[in-house]
Amino acid sequence: EEIENDRSIPADLRTARVLKEVGDTICPFIKVTVDCGSNHEDGFLPMLDVKTKVVDNKIEYRFYKKPQSSRKPIMASSALPPNVKRATMTNECLRRLRNTSRELPWSVHADILSEFSNDLKNMGYDERFRAKVIQAALTGYKRQCELADTGARPLHRPREFDAVNRKNKKLM
Repeated sequence: EEIENDRSIPADLRTARVLKEVGDTICPFIKVTVDCGSNHEDGFLPMLDVKTKVVDNKIEYRFYKKPQSSRKPIMASSALPPNVKRATMTNECLRRLRNTSRELPWSVHADILSEFSNDLKNMGYDERFRAKVIQAALTGYKRQCELADTGARPLHRPREFDAVNRKNKKLM
């Protein structure tokens, strides 16, 4: 009850603590852990590969990579064909762009792209390769955003979107 009434503690942290307290009573051998934006310096709550935060009743999200995750998934020296490496890295870059709110300033997207380019450099990819990957990802992202803006296809497609047509394509 002290936690619930302590207004000096941010609301999300108070709620998380209460949920933990309740959760810990469910089963004696399970201890619940909780997290919230107030536990993080930037106020964003990391979940899988995004960080989220509510600002003015809108959800802001941006790409997130755990500090312990590998920064070198496919080295330039690997035996994969160059077109496979390029397609894989382009899709990874595109995923990072899609996992960042379009409403955030371009500088946020640019930082994410710069970090990815630096990761590519550390994997042994030259400047020309990195530029092609980022350009291809930006072109693909722009195309996807245009389709979303016209209502042709949502940027974040739910599984059931156009399911019949996609199923028919698989059968062909």
